[in-house]
Amino acid sequence: ESFGLLIKLSDHMKALCPLAHLSDAPRSKISSKFLVGMRIKVRIMETDEYRRRVTVTHKKSLLGSKLPLITTIEEALPGVVTHGYITGLESYGVFVSFYGGLKGIARTADLGLAADQTPLDAFQMNQVVKCKVLGPDSNKSSRLRLSLDLERLKTGAEDEAADFESSLFPGQIVKGQLSKEPISGPSSAIEVILTIDGSDIRIKGLMEPSHLSDHPVAAEALRASFLTQPGADLGKLVVLEKREGQACPFWVSRKASLVSSAKSLPSSLDSLVVGATHPGYIASISDAGCFVRFLGRLTGLVPVPQLADTFVTDPRQHCAVGQSVLAHVLDVDLERGRSMLCLKPSICNSGGAELLESLFADTELASSLITGSEPGSPDWKTNFAIGSIISGSVYEVKGYGVLVNLPLHSDVVGFVASHQMGSMVEVSPGMDVRAKILDVSKKDGIVDLTLREELVSVGDSGDKKKKKKKTPGVALEEEVDVEVQLVKEDYLVVSLPNCGGIIGYVGT
Repeated sequence: ESFGLLIKLSDHMKALCPLAHLSDAPRSKISSKFLVGMRIKVRIMETDEYRRRVTVTHKKSLLGSKLPLITTIEEALPGVVTHGYITGLESYGVFVSFYGGLKGIARTADLGLAADQTPLDAFQMNQVVKCKVLGPDSNKSSRLRLSLDLERLKTGAEDEAADFESSLFPGQIVKGQLSKEPISGPSSAIEVILTIDGSDIRIKGLMEPSHLSDHPVAAEALRASFLTQPGADLGKLVVLEKREGQACPFWVSRKASLVSSAKSLPSSLDSLVVGATHPGYIASISDAGCFVRFLGRLTGLVPVPQLADTFVTDPRQHCAVGQSVLAHVLDVDLERGRSMLCLKPSICNSGGAELLESLFADTELASSLITGSEPGSPDWKTNFAIGSIISGSVYEVKGYGVLVNLPLHSDVVGFVASHQMGSMVEVSPGMDVRAKILDVSKKDGIVDLTLREELVSVGDSGDKKKKKKKTPGVALEEEVDVEVQLVKEDYLVVSLPNCGGIIGYVGT
């Protein structure tokens, strides 16, 4: 056809190779070398499932490219060098297309032009170009910001780092590592080294200690653990903001609630939607309420009446700076540049499972950093698994419960609260007991136990002759009855009586 070649990919699929993609050189008509029935090599450029169309290219420079291919915005990491082809020329820049319909723009300053050159002088439509991804375009997040300055692509690490810094934006996921510099006081910012996948460039960032975890207790435990672990891996971090004019402008967070929601976190007032609920953190507190921040400097006010389902007199007694929260958007005033939020659990509570999971993961990490390398450390996973049955002997009887010696490790103590004694009204030192593990505190070396028969009997394999009953399973999002066994600072330990008495946790 005059507009290109129709190519048979299979018995049930055809593709179009447009005229402009038949060769690297511009063509006004199809070359006579192409004959019906001949076999040619092509690369799929784009598919349209709705219209059942496939577009391919026969350009040799694209077919033979050894550079990485990018097909989605997620693959287009800052610093990646790849091939694309020009689909637009304007006085202010060049538009480049890639595979999968991904597009980008290289503005005039990033073209490496001479002083008297324009984009139309230096480039032509459908030309294949080598380009470098700088990051998302500030005017359109679904479009890439590119550089076609080939000389600049060959510059040293200093320019590479500058490009990396200019490409970072609030909401971007990076990898973090503690700096080799020791952590200062408890309120001092922590210096971290930032990298991204696919790049060897490393730059410095800063993190408030409260952003080590969603939970204050875990954040403090991690800060204390990291005091002796310079260079420790911090995992995934999210860029919160870039404070221009500072020697180290990037502030990041390790809070799991922010990292997991990075792509959907609002960064401007017009991105706040009334009725939406977003994770955030408390930036400051006043008599009027607290101020919750998301990405950048986007901050909303939570008036005192919207802080809780119960009556609050002093916001400072109810909230803490750096605290992770779920905030529900009540109102957005674009003219005055303000927003009003709500923190009432009855409105914005999602169940707390994710926050509880991050609490356990962070406290586990803090514990492993301190004790993981010490010889003789308890094997918590094997010997003190939650819900398992353990044997011990009564060490001491207190008014609030019973202390139990556990032979599996001399540095671990079992504790049975008074309400977990069950039918064992009278106990004395030296008495042998079998108990179920409800919870563990690795930091303190304490195992919470229960002696209640209805819980201990489930899964107790102490009697070899007794046939073990199969414990009913539990499905995600299934509604179940629970019985509270222990009340902790950040969660409840519960049992599921209709599911074989298995142990679970509920965030508070």
